[in-house]
Amino acid sequence: SRGLRDVYKRQVQKGLEDKVYFAGKQENIRRYLSAMDVFLFPSVFEGVPFALIEAQANGLTCVMSEAVSEEAVVFPERVRRLSLDRDNIQWAAAVMAMSSMNREAADLIKKRLSDTHFNIETEAKRLKDLYYHTR
Repeated sequence: SRGLRDVYKRQVQKGLEDKVYFAGKQENIRRYLSAMDVFLFPSVFEGVPFALIEAQANGLTCVMSEAVSEEAVVFPERVRRLSLDRDNIQWAAAVMAMSSMNREAADLIKKRLSDTHFNIETEAKRLKDLYYHTR
């Protein structure tokens, strides 16, 4: 919301102006994800956040709150979950630790994603097989 964005912008004006960019609504998310080292997702509540899944598919390591559904974790070895009760220093340390991990090759990530339930072709085949085996 606009009110919340204004609150964040005021906080950024306390010495972080050159480090924070408010991109607004974007169509080409891949361009932003490709520029990142780590995807930080300290959400208070989420069901299955597609933004987190997109970040993992793009090869990013992720730091997320424990409030986020476990179903959103596609690559457990590339995700760090933290309690929202942890302080800023612990969150920053997790981000720094995850940023040191190298990105996996795009082909490997694509292959591993095709084995999950987030791939439409894989799920369509599973549904077709299920349908034909139960007839």
